[in-house]
Amino acid sequence: MSDSSTLPPRKGHQDLLHALILLGAVPLLFFAAFKLVETTVNVSTEPDSNGGKEVDQAEGVEVVNEQVNLVDHQPTPPKPPPPGEAWLREVAALEQRVAQQRSLPNRGAGRIDQLRERLTILRQHIEQNLDAVPQSIHDDHSLRTALLRLADEIEQINQSALRPAAGFDWKSAYAEFESEQRTQHGTRVAIQIESLTTPLKEPYLKEIAAISQESKEFRFQMQDIGIKKFELERYTERELAHQARLRAFELDRAEVLRLLKPFISHHNKVLGQKDGNWITVPEAQPISWSALEKSGALQPTIDGLRALSRIGCQLNLYPNTPRSMGSFPFPDGGELNVPHEIEATKRAQHLLKKHKETLIEERLLNP
Repeated sequence: MSDSSTLPPRKGHQDLLHALILLGAVPLLFFAAFKLVETTVNVSTEPDSNGGKEVDQAEGVEVVNEQVNLVDHQPTPPKPPPPGEAWLREVAALEQRVAQQRSLPNRGAGRIDQLRERLTILRQHIEQNLDAVPQSIHDDHSLRTALLRLADEIEQINQSALRPAAGFDWKSAYAEFESEQRTQHGTRVAIQIESLTTPLKEPYLKEIAAISQESKEFRFQMQDIGIKKFELERYTERELAHQARLRAFELDRAEVLRLLKPFISHHNKVLGQKDGNWITVPEAQPISWSALEKSGALQPTIDGLRALSRIGCQLNLYPNTPRSMGSFPFPDGGELNVPHEIEATKRAQHLLKKHKETLIEERLLNP
């Protein structure tokens, strides 16, 4: 009874012992396997005693050479463009945009041509001042302002063509297009006509040249005839006017010879040109028209009439008046106040003015 009662507990102790042995052996097996693998790896990668260091040095030299080669083969940074080149590239880009706009419809040929001319002027200005313009196109400079303005105008043309305004004048646009088409058509027709008629005109070129020369000479002859005709007309007008003056003078001749006697008679006492005083000259002669005019005697005023009266009456020479008075009035007291004497003096002044050219031509007055 005592043996049977102790068997189960002993079996349980054995199982526990087996479990503890197992738990202790498994880690040892894993550790042994790890060391074996580590030893194998170290053996395969460990350098030998003779050439290990040389291999490491060769590999280092090779790495340095590769780095040097990389440095040598790196591209050299581009040099900055000379002054003005960047600006010229910007102008060229704008010119290309303008050319693209010119080839598209509804872009406004006149405005695009104006932009093209302004770009040409800007390019010429930059080319003439390559060393004076800034290096960078981003500098605050008048050139940058001009480029930005032109770029904005090009963009406005593009936008206006893509989105036409509500008030777009289609009639004007069509008229401009039609006019341009007519001009191009006329040019093409003229070229075609010239190409067709040139072979036909070649056999007659000499005759055509002769006719052209004759036509040129005829035009010159017509010009000469026109000049001579104009001169003849002017001469005829002058001659007619002269004849009319002579006829008018003949009607007044008798009165002129009586009333203008102290002015047209000859004597060596004449009126001076400078101060209006009487001077003596070697040869007897009439009074000078210009001397009368300078003295104020031909002015249509009472003072002018009194001056003419004093000269006609030769008051400065009185009582030795060398010239005949004729019917020219001699006022009492020497001052012109009586109405009929004023009227007679006014008539004498009128005749002097009316017949000036004839009096000088007939030598009745000096110039």
